[in-house]
Amino acid sequence: MIQWSIKVDNKEFVIETGAVTILKSARWEWFTLIRHIHDFFDSKNSPVEIFEDTQPLYKKDWECLFIPFDAEIELTKMTAKSPLKPLADELIGKLTSSPLFYNLTTLWNELTEELDVLSNNLGEYGLKANFFPLTEDDLKKYLVFQPIKEQMAPFDFKMTLLKLFANKFIDKKRLVILELPELYCNEANIKSLHSVIRKYADKGIKFILVTDINVEGNKNFMIHNEIINRVSFEIIKRKVINTLPFACDDGLYVKAVNFIMEAVDNSINLDHITEKSLKESEALAVIIYTMFKELGIKIFLDKSRFSKNIQSFLEAS
Repeated sequence: MIQWSIKVDNKEFVIETGAVTILKSARWEWFTLIRHIHDFFDSKNSPVEIFEDTQPLYKKDWECLFIPFDAEIELTKMTAKSPLKPLADELIGKLTSSPLFYNLTTLWNELTEELDVLSNNLGEYGLKANFFPLTEDDLKKYLVFQPIKEQMAPFDFKMTLLKLFANKFIDKKRLVILELPELYCNEANIKSLHSVIRKYADKGIKFILVTDINVEGNKNFMIHNEIINRVSFEIIKRKVINTLPFACDDGLYVKAVNFIMEAVDNSINLDHITEKSLKESEALAVIIYTMFKELGIKIFLDKSRFSKNIQSFLEAS
């Protein structure tokens, strides 16, 4: 398990990361955090610091693409920062290498000579007319992109941006931050999203997804302003086990972690998690309660439903 520690404004956020990192629930908190992460990679003077485990992350080793929930692409206007610029450069490069462009420049030069003759009549005004030389940049001014479909949906824009980034040759680690890709999507879009993410993750591109859909990856949840993930439970494991009034082996602890992660992933109310776990075993419920307590997350617990010795432990804790 790998963790990223994001430090900004005297605050620290620790997330579990992997090929595909999932940030679920609490959209507003994730909204802010992913913009901090993007700022770290995108801004030379960013105040944000990121550490992978204990080592600082070097932004020069990375190329980061941020695709916000409202991402769009300007198709008819080309700028230096346009994601379509590499495509435009490639197309124009091929055009200017073709015989047709040579013929066009020849014709342009002939027109220039003709204009030179015609401008002789401007002598009385002390003027002369001329054409600028025809260049690649002139062709780019007239290059526009159009969607094959009648209209591009928000999902189409996001997938186009993702594919453009993935197909660029970059000799760096690559990270895509994708925010709520499921907005305005149908079932077919979601299926396509799963396929595309897996395809590019297998090629080494790392993803951070803010999403409420089920995607395979390293999951992080925000609960009562605390981030929980498997790493956070691993960090407190020894302390929790030493606190318990009974023996807890690795298998039982992992069962408790899995129980919490699954319950939170399925949006089960925190106060119902211990109640549900108690139906399985008293020990499991106590472990889960102790884990949340150690993380600083308060949950309701009906202590009267436990055995006398456990009640004494809960009262004292």
